[in-house]
Amino acid sequence: MVISDCTVGMGITGSFCSFEKTKDVAKRLVDSFTHVTPVYSYNAQMMNTRFGKAGDFMHTISEITGDEGIRTLQEAERVGPGKLFDVMVIYPCTGNTAAKLANGIVDTPVLLAAKAHLRNGRPLVIGISTNDALGINFKNIGK
Repeated sequence: MVISDCTVGMGITGSFCSFEKTKDVAKRLVDSFTHVTPVYSYNAQMMNTRFGKAGDFMHTISEITGDEGIRTLQEAERVGPGKLFDVMVIYPCTGNTAAKLANGIVDTPVLLAAKAHLRNGRPLVIGISTNDALGINFKNIGK
């Protein structure tokens, strides 16, 4: 397999202060791989913050990737059986998402897509974005 021919799922969780950098990550992925599909957590989809409006952010990511993305649990269910991604990246990955992933809690599209992707024995890359990585989230990151 040629790495540039890979399809990438990009899980985006609610580390709102990382959203500007997330746009850059999306651009780099699009420049390097055949197709990039965003997968949004519910918080990333719905929460307007001092860092911007959720709808504007998702619109920008859709423009970068050319894909509206996966936004529901029902859509995320297709990831496993359809073997949709060669690799999945979760960036930014909040401490909350890392904790849920480490403990088998699957209650957002990002987490369900990651679980389904891992079930296929395919690589998952996690870009941690948390201000307590050396505190309470350390054990979940290690797991």
